[in-house]
Amino acid sequence: MIKYKVANRYSQALFEVGIENNNLEKLLNDLEIFSEIFTKSKEFKIVMETSAVSREEKKAIIEELAKKFNFDSLSINFFKLLVDKNKIKFITTITEVFRKKYRDYVGIADYEVISAIDLDAKIINDIKKKLEEKTGKKIEIKSKVEPEIIGGLIVKTEGLIYDGSLKSHLLKIKEKILKG
Repeated sequence: MIKYKVANRYSQALFEVGIENNNLEKLLNDLEIFSEIFTKSKEFKIVMETSAVSREEKKAIIEELAKKFNFDSLSINFFKLLVDKNKIKFITTITEVFRKKYRDYVGIADYEVISAIDLDAKIINDIKKKLEEKTGKKIEIKSKVEPEIIGGLIVKTEGLIYDGSLKSHLLKIKEKILKG
């Protein structure tokens, strides 16, 4: 999709500048604030996306936001560049891609652990430690309960699924029985 192509190009450029200036975390924070405003304020989004408001007026609004939220000068220039290039509509996707690049860079991985029952903190912590040992990354786990998996666990990360659920095992046994 075009939005991911654009988001990747712009987030990569900002990411490289952030590395050079040693302020990736601040840039990510600024992107997340700006993106949240863009997403939650219908009026702001309309103003930023419409051609009825001049680029100069949009940039003045960005300057006001920058003062209020103490945006880094690189962030301000980046948001203005997006206005100039008519790419501000991609800000949420740019933010997502930048966040992923940042988390990869600092060694943080997101995992989702799905279980049939609510897991206590000790079990989640044990899973986290095992994953950190295996991957060498800092792991952040989001736990989810889906009673229909019957038992066991499903662990998901970045397009990979490790299915150790009882439901999955029972379905495999069923297939073998049906095949004869």
